[in-house]
Amino acid sequence: MKLDRVRAGAPQLAALFKNLTGPQGNVVVCDAETEADLAAIVDAATSVEEKVLLVGSAGLAMPYAMRAGVRRRRAVIVVSGTISAVTQAQLARLPADCNRIIVDPQMAVERGQRWRRWLGVVASAPLAEAASPIYVVTVGPRVIEAAHDTSLRIASALGEVTEVLLRTINCDGMIVSGGETANAVMAQLRAEGIDLTEELLPGIPTGLVVAGPYAGMRIVTKAGGFGEIDALVKAIAYLRGEREAS
Repeated sequence: MKLDRVRAGAPQLAALFKNLTGPQGNVVVCDAETEADLAAIVDAATSVEEKVLLVGSAGLAMPYAMRAGVRRRRAVIVVSGTISAVTQAQLARLPADCNRIIVDPQMAVERGQRWRRWLGVVASAPLAEAASPIYVVTVGPRVIEAAHDTSLRIASALGEVTEVLLRTINCDGMIVSGGETANAVMAQLRAEGIDLTEELLPGIPTGLVVAGPYAGMRIVTKAGGFGEIDALVKAIAYLRGEREAS
């Protein structure tokens, strides 16, 4: 089935499917170049009375699932560079099956070959197939001098990990805890700032990334020592469209 027929609309395409149905069935191969083409094929196939077996699950699964009322959850990334006990308690409230990516602070500060190899592992891991679409990027125990320059280098490393994740997975938005970390993430994403849209929770704003390759992505920021114990849980639900701002 050529593209012009696919793009004629689902009703016309469904009529063609029906006309091609025979006593022994039939095989119809449809051209498609865009998500809209795939959606039209699914709409047509599911509207005819005859039974249709869809073949090509990778391309057709999402439009079919959406029409069947199934919504695939996309990922939310939580990035925390703070050692605040408040944020640690909030992180502990997240689901146990979160995908936790713990950055070695020594490796992050040195940023040598070991760091590059580790980043390559993160980039190549099958993250999109993981059980939980929540990715938590934190820093491991710090056994190095807590100088300001050290903190900045660790924050920059967290930004780099975040950018790698965003290139690897489909993401609904991100939550960043800690001022230095937020600045580093924005720098790594080549963003010019955040266009604040509303207050998600008291003192915790949400907005959209301004400029850069991730312009328009939703982001929630919070100070390390701020927020109720369920603040991160509520922020994730908000980014997924499961709750409104308070």
